[in-house]
Amino acid sequence: MRRTPIRRVSKKRQAYAPVRALWGRVIRQGGRCIIPGCPHPPQACHYWPEGKYKRVRVDLDNGFPACFYHHIEGWHKDPDVQQQIKDILLEQRGQRWYDRLKMRRDAATRPDLAAIKVAL
Repeated sequence: MRRTPIRRVSKKRQAYAPVRALWGRVIRQGGRCIIPGCPHPPQACHYWPEGKYKRVRVDLDNGFPACFYHHIEGWHKDPDVQQQIKDILLEQRGQRWYDRLKMRRDAATRPDLAAIKVAL
Protein backbone atom coordinates (compact mmCIF):
# COMPACT_ATOMS: atom_id res chain seq x y z
CA MET A 1 0.00 0.00 0.00
CA ARG A 2 1.30 3.41 -0.95
CA ARG A 3 1.35 6.09 1.73
CA THR A 4 0.72 9.75 1.24
CA PRO A 5 3.79 11.79 2.13
CA ILE A 6 3.51 13.91 5.24
CA ARG A 7 3.01 17.57 4.43
CA ARG A 8 5.37 19.73 6.36
CA VAL A 9 4.15 23.17 7.22
CA SER A 10 6.77 25.87 7.25
CA LYS A 11 7.42 27.88 10.39
CA LYS A 12 6.30 31.03 8.55
CA ARG A 13 2.95 29.44 7.73
CA GLN A 14 2.58 28.17 11.31
CA ALA A 15 3.20 31.69 12.61
CA TYR A 16 0.86 33.27 10.07
CA ALA A 17 -2.19 31.00 10.59
CA PRO A 18 -3.34 32.30 14.01
CA VAL A 19 -2.74 35.92 12.96
CA ARG A 20 -4.79 35.37 9.77
CA ALA A 21 -7.61 33.76 11.77
CA LEU A 22 -7.66 36.69 14.20
CA TRP A 23 -7.61 39.15 11.29
CA GLY A 24 -10.64 37.39 9.79
CA ARG A 25 -12.60 37.54 13.05
CA VAL A 26 -11.90 41.28 13.42
CA ILE A 27 -12.99 42.01 9.83
CA ARG A 28 -16.24 40.01 10.23
CA GLN A 29 -17.13 41.72 13.53
CA GLY A 30 -19.51 44.16 11.85
CA GLY A 31 -21.70 41.22 10.87
CA ARG A 32 -22.91 42.64 7.54
CA CYS A 33 -21.88 42.43 3.91
CA ILE A 34 -20.46 45.68 2.52
CA ILE A 35 -23.19 45.78 -0.15
CA PRO A 36 -26.18 47.68 1.29
CA GLY A 37 -29.26 45.51 1.83
CA CYS A 38 -27.45 42.17 1.54
CA PRO A 39 -28.76 39.88 4.33
CA HIS A 40 -26.08 37.18 4.13
CA PRO A 41 -23.32 36.65 6.72
CA PRO A 42 -19.95 38.10 5.76
CA GLN A 43 -16.56 36.61 5.03
CA ALA A 44 -13.30 38.50 5.51
CA CYS A 45 -12.09 39.77 2.14
CA HIS A 46 -8.89 41.48 1.04
CA TYR A 47 -8.85 44.67 -1.02
CA TRP A 48 -5.37 43.82 -2.29
CA PRO A 49 -4.99 40.01 -2.75
CA GLU A 50 -3.13 38.36 0.11
CA GLY A 51 -1.19 36.00 -2.15
CA LYS A 52 0.23 38.76 -4.32
CA TYR A 53 0.64 41.51 -1.71
CA LYS A 54 1.99 39.80 1.39
CA ARG A 55 2.90 43.08 3.10
CA VAL A 56 -0.77 43.99 3.63
CA ARG A 57 -2.36 40.55 3.94
CA VAL A 58 -3.18 41.00 7.65
CA ASP A 59 -3.48 44.79 7.59
CA LEU A 60 -6.91 45.77 8.95
CA ASP A 61 -7.20 48.54 6.35
CA ASN A 62 -6.87 45.88 3.64
CA GLY A 63 -9.93 43.97 4.85
CA PHE A 64 -13.65 44.37 4.36
CA PRO A 65 -16.67 42.14 5.05
CA ALA A 66 -18.58 40.65 2.12
CA CYS A 67 -20.94 37.68 1.84
CA PHE A 68 -19.88 34.62 -0.18
CA TYR A 69 -21.65 35.79 -3.33
CA HIS A 70 -20.26 39.32 -3.30
CA HIS A 71 -16.81 38.05 -2.34
CA ILE A 72 -16.34 35.24 -4.86
CA GLU A 73 -18.80 35.93 -7.66
CA GLY A 74 -18.64 39.69 -7.39
CA TRP A 75 -15.20 40.72 -6.23
CA HIS A 76 -13.30 38.05 -8.15
CA LYS A 77 -15.44 37.60 -11.28
CA ASP A 78 -17.92 40.42 -11.96
CA PRO A 79 -16.28 43.77 -12.81
CA ASP A 80 -19.53 45.67 -12.10
CA VAL A 81 -19.76 44.36 -8.52
CA GLN A 82 -16.01 44.89 -8.10
CA GLN A 83 -16.39 48.55 -9.10
CA GLN A 84 -19.41 48.92 -6.78
CA ILE A 85 -17.37 47.57 -3.84
CA LYS A 86 -14.44 49.86 -4.69
CA ASP A 87 -16.79 52.85 -4.83
CA ILE A 88 -18.37 51.93 -1.48
CA LEU A 89 -14.96 51.51 0.17
CA LEU A 90 -13.68 54.83 -1.20
CA GLU A 91 -16.87 56.56 -0.07
CA GLN A 92 -16.69 55.06 3.43
CA ARG A 93 -12.94 55.25 4.00
CA GLY A 94 -11.80 58.03 1.66
CA GLN A 95 -9.01 58.57 -0.83
CA ARG A 96 -6.49 59.03 1.99
CA TRP A 97 -7.19 55.43 3.16
CA TYR A 98 -6.54 54.13 -0.35
CA ASP A 99 -3.31 56.10 -0.75
CA ARG A 100 -1.93 54.98 2.65
CA LEU A 101 -2.83 51.34 1.99
CA LYS A 102 -1.22 51.45 -1.45
CA MET A 103 1.91 52.99 0.06
CA ARG A 104 2.11 50.22 2.70
CA ARG A 105 1.51 47.63 -0.03
CA ASP A 106 4.52 48.92 -1.97
CA ALA A 107 6.79 49.48 1.07
CA ALA A 108 10.15 47.72 1.17
CA THR A 109 9.83 46.49 4.77
CA ARG A 110 8.25 43.22 5.85
CA PRO A 111 5.38 43.14 8.35
CA ASP A 112 6.15 42.06 11.90
CA LEU A 113 3.60 39.29 12.71
CA ALA A 114 4.15 39.56 16.47
CA ALA A 115 3.42 43.30 16.44
CA ILE A 116 0.36 42.79 14.25
CA LYS A 117 -0.99 40.09 16.58
CA VAL A 118 -0.62 42.45 19.56
CA ALA A 119 -2.34 45.27 17.64
CA LEU A 120 -5.30 43.06 16.70
